[in-house]
Amino acid sequence: MPVLSGTSGMPRIGKDKYYHFLFGILSVILLSLFFGVGWVILIASVGWLAKEIVWDGLLGMGTVDAWDFFASLLGIMIGAIIILGIEVYKNWKKKKDDAHGKNA
Repeated sequence: MPVLSGTSGMPRIGKDKYYHFLFGILSVILLSLFFGVGWVILIASVGWLAKEIVWDGLLGMGTVDAWDFFASLLGIMIGAIIILGIEVYKNWKKKKDDAHGKNA
């Protein structure tokens, strides 16, 4: 859980949460090379949940923390928005080029 630091009132977030966030984004980008965005979100979310339950919980190789999973989910959502933005741009560019006869 974030702890307030100093007088600024800004939450201090551990490095582990940043890693979960960044690897959430990275997992979406890598999975999007093989699957559609809907499947990517599902696979990444289930994968990170399984990591928290199996690796951290059952095997005891880490600490079980719901905030880690939420950081992963946030990364997955940000990654999905990035991938969707790229897809929308590619479709817009293709339609624009088709309208001007560049792909004829």
